[in-house]
Amino acid sequence: PPPHQTEKKPDAPFHIVFGGLGAFNNHQSFAGLWEGFLYKGLVYLGHFNLDVYLSRAPFQRFCDEQIHGQGMGRPPTGKTESASGRTHGRTAEKIGHGTATAHDPAGHFKKKRTEQPATPRRTMITMIAAAGENNELGKDNDLLWHLPDDFKRFKKLTTGHYIIMGRKTFESFPKPLPNRTHLVITRNKDYKKEGAVVVHDLEEALKISKEDAQPYIIGGGEIYKLGLPFADKIELTRVHGTFADADTYFPEFSEEKWELVSQEEHPKDERHDYSFTYETWVRK
Repeated sequence: PPPHQTEKKPDAPFHIVFGGLGAFNNHQSFAGLWEGFLYKGLVYLGHFNLDVYLSRAPFQRFCDEQIHGQGMGRPPTGKTESASGRTHGRTAEKIGHGTATAHDPAGHFKKKRTEQPATPRRTMITMIAAAGENNELGKDNDLLWHLPDDFKRFKKLTTGHYIIMGRKTFESFPKPLPNRTHLVITRNKDYKKEGAVVVHDLEEALKISKEDAQPYIIGGGEIYKLGLPFADKIELTRVHGTFADADTYFPEFSEEKWELVSQEEHPKDERHDYSFTYETWVRK
């Protein structure tokens, strides 16, 4: 041991984590402390009480987890006393973002965590559709193509979620789609159908669907048009064909406001009369 520690043993080892440290108590330099108390890989406090002020709350949390979470225990509250018997009256210092800490004679810190308000869950509103090269959606309330793999993808994405649609789209289903909550928009105040949660405007549908982290708007054309200003994401199956007899269209959207983040091509084959591409767009 260093000569000044031959008669008295240090009270306890103190683990120092480097990075983001502030000033030391009594304005002592770190170099002096290092020369005096570094021994066999540990920093000993000896007769000194070392106050370390951490400048940023994230670093405080890191130290709290790294030190107190490894079996060293949390220090008691109250006044502290150094090995020489001197009492330090500051039992807690305000540091960081309004968080109080206290220290014991070994220099360990006890952190009193402040209660943080819960962060509201962000709802991701997604429009999902299949459209031709000219944004064609369908004719006479029916699709213009039969794409079994696209149906499977639609089912995979929407199962377990709220799906928002117009009355005509809902009535085009032989029965309600399983494992999904159907929010049906209609102006008819007396409309009632089994399996439908009836609302009378899109805003009401979006308010109800906040219970879901990712509700889907599934059509038809007028509902897509109303939903576009509210949407965060578009899952679009771009069918590589043109359909002159279409009577319903997906709304135009600008690449200045939307970014294509992924695309996956699907070729034409014996089960699909058209090739198509899965496109995912997110609002910039």
